Amino acid sequence: MKQNITSNTNSNADSNPIPMFAHIILVYQEKKKIYNVEVDLNLQVKDLIMEFLPVLLPGDQQQVVLQLNKQTLEPKNKLKDYDIKKGTELQILLTTLGGKQSDL
Repeated sequence: MKQNITSNTNSNADSNPIPMFAHIILVYQEKKKIYNVEVDLNLQVKDLIMEFLPVLLPGDQQQVVLQLNKQTLEPKNKLKDYDIKKGTELQILLTTLGGKQSDL
């Protein structure tokens, strides 16, 4: 299932960087869903995750993680820190707090 979502939340509103938008692909393997998303690359990873929480509905003991080429993206880093461009594919994973990582 493909779903288009536009993300424009800016966690760093004080400095007002110039928006740099790119279409990326988020893959939620376990549910066999693909999300085509337009995001501002100035967003922090945690802001993108927060926007997807209502869609993903993680359990109380689960945490949403994004990976690029099997590298976990740090929540406080910005998307542009990972050289994300148009068409970049990110994996959505849910981790169980206190447990091992589960590929979703």
